[in-house]
Amino acid sequence: EGAGPVLDGGEFGTIVAEWDALERDMRAVAATIPAEQHAAWFELVEHKVRAMANLYRLYYAVAWNRRLAELDDPRANAFADRADAAWREDQALTEAYHALEGGKWNHMMDQTHIGYTTWQQPDRQVMPKVRRVSAREPAAPIAFAPPSARNPLVIEAPDFDRSVSDQGLAWRVIPH
Repeated sequence: EGAGPVLDGGEFGTIVAEWDALERDMRAVAATIPAEQHAAWFELVEHKVRAMANLYRLYYAVAWNRRLAELDDPRANAFADRADAAWREDQALTEAYHALEGGKWNHMMDQTHIGYTTWQQPDRQVMPKVRRVSAREPAAPIAFAPPSARNPLVIEAPDFDRSVSDQGLAWRVIPH
């Protein structure tokens, strides 16, 4: 089964779009932050939003790359490029954080956060594998189904079907 001309990212695509929107909002606010407060803003807000949005974009691009490469769809190469760009952006964000205030927070963001394949933290960041395909013809433009066309399933925590208590632990609803 092919991927079709319009790609539907499902819930993953919706979450990526939400992070992209949050990053746009954050950048609008960042433009109003006085220069003398920029380091604190970057440390406390901007880095966190940009890094997480970028991480979602990285794994989304990797997922689409793998799916389309499986189908020998040349659009896989564009997603490989996006994944590579997000990988480089992650490194740039880490370097920018470490350079703040003359290196005041150097190594603060050294924690490995890309490349987990098991529960154990990898020794270093590892770019997720992407695959390029031979393009016999130009890749079709990448078009996504709009998030509003999706119908996600949402179940609020208090609306659980049943609860199984064990070893003195139990699920209970806490008001508000």
